Amino acid sequence: MAYAVTLYDFPHLENADREKAQKRYRDALERHYGDPERVAEAYRTWNTVAENDGGETSGADLLEATKFQKALERAREAGFRGLGEPQEAYFEIRLAR
Repeated sequence: MAYAVTLYDFPHLENADREKAQKRYRDALERHYGDPERVAEAYRTWNTVAENDGGETSGADLLEATKFQKALERAREAGFRGLGEPQEAYFEIRLAR
C-alpha cells in the first residue's frame, strides 16, 4: 500500500465504524486520483509545498497542492458522512516506507 489513513480523536466510535470512515476517506481520494500511488505523489507534493511555505515552489506544484487540498476536503466530508463531526477529529495520511 502506498499510504495509510487513520482517523484520530473521535471518541466512542466503534472500530468497525472507524474502519469504514477511513475506507470512505481513502476511496474518495482514489476516485479523484485513480490509484493509491497517484494519491501518494500528490500528498508528497502538497506536503513539500506546505513545508516550503510557497518559497521556491514551481507553479505546477502550487497548482497540484491546491487541487490536493480540495480533494482532502472532499475526502474528509466522505469520511465523516453519517458520523457527525467532533471538532477534534481528523484523518491522517501516512506514506508507506
